[in-house]
Amino acid sequence: MINYSHLLGHSVQVQATDEYRNELAVTLTGANKSLIILSAYVTALGLKWAINILKGKTISCDLIVRWSVDDLTSGASSLDVYNIVKDLGWKLYILPELHAKAILVDEKNLHLGSANLTGAGLGLVSGGNCVLGVVLDATIRDIQAIYAIRNESVLVTDELYEAIKSNLSSLQNEKRMPTACPEIIRSFFD
Repeated sequence: MINYSHLLGHSVQVQATDEYRNELAVTLTGANKSLIILSAYVTALGLKWAINILKGKTISCDLIVRWSVDDLTSGASSLDVYNIVKDLGWKLYILPELHAKAILVDEKNLHLGSANLTGAGLGLVSGGNCVLGVVLDATIRDIQAIYAIRNESVLVTDELYEAIKSNLSSLQNEKRMPTACPEIIRSFFD
């Protein structure tokens, strides 16, 4: 028999979708200076939910997404996220290998889980995803790990955004399936 007694009374509890989303809302309400959000998929609905919770606070935010052509053509992520982020003075980054889902608030609270920043991921839409997550007090090592991922990512500029938008438009106009990323976009990641 395995002895789990050392886990009794631990301070971290796994939360399911609604509880995780509600706890995230409480943490965002108390945010004062900064957010770093890692989410492979981000939609306008998920992002606007977080923005609404922040209620107009002036806060810095770095949003790191995967933004593959497949993600954008399938609707798993929204291209409009860029303009929303830009209008707020936030920064959007792309990390093509990103799978992590984490939100670091004020370099104190760290939300980790399986929820993407989407309507389905946060349970904002009917038939949303079943997710799990935890909230931790961020350690120096946690903060360094989050910043390391951000520093590996490519900042989305107007030029990169327009190249991605143009590529998606040409795929839709030609009714082609997504293929390998065009050279003009790949050059941003070299």
